[in-house]
Amino acid sequence: MVGENPRVEAPFFSVRGRKVVEEVLVQIADAIRLGDLDVGDRLPTERRLAELFEVSRPSVREAAKVLVEAGVLEANRGSAGGLVVLTDVIPAGLIDDRIEIRMDDLASVLEARRILEPRIAQLASYHADAADIDAMRRTIDQQDALRHDRVRFNEVDARFHMLMARATHNPSVETMSRDLQRDLRISRDMSMRESFEPDQSLDVHKRTLAAIVRGDEAEIDAVMDEHLGLLETLFTSIGGRLRTRRPPSFLRLPA
Repeated sequence: MVGENPRVEAPFFSVRGRKVVEEVLVQIADAIRLGDLDVGDRLPTERRLAELFEVSRPSVREAAKVLVEAGVLEANRGSAGGLVVLTDVIPAGLIDDRIEIRMDDLASVLEARRILEPRIAQLASYHADAADIDAMRRTIDQQDALRHDRVRFNEVDARFHMLMARATHNPSVETMSRDLQRDLRISRDMSMRESFEPDQSLDVHKRTLAAIVRGDEAEIDAVMDEHLGLLETLFTSIGGRLRTRRPPSFLRLPA
């Protein structure tokens, strides 16, 4: 039975800032998206979650209530109960409705992505271990099986990028990537209402991973340029205007 599964302690961290409930909610959602929490896993107890997040138990309880009402978690009673993951699909509005972002802001996010993600991929090529590579490869296999489910395909797409950041084994990079993917998700959702090309996305993910495995910086830079261009093209197709196509030369690696 699901309730008999042991509790899983995902890599949660201390919450800072005023929007405590929102941050707890996002961290749990991100842990599910990233695969740290699988369907059927039980979260730590409310007391333990409050310790990990360094927040009050009512804040944890309120965040959990939102996830339960959205059908992401189930709250079971008794000593073998607690919060259990029901699905790895996070409803789009659950997080997005809590993020105020305009088209101009999305253009800035896409520009920031140009600066960060190629360097993240190159760092991953230096630091990734076999487990990291296998995790990224599994997301590609999952996407292949989800060609006709654009919502879940989109979730796994973001998971690939977060796992790439995790493969750097640099917590600061992973935090920046998580925040970036959170904002990019809105752009993906908006764009994919207009166009959905799973084969194109799968192909570029495969070639990105292959370049990381080979550790070829120039190849990584080239494939990431193409990779980032996919979402930029979709963004402009719905009326968005990019701030710049490529970052300034001082932010690019020398040829």
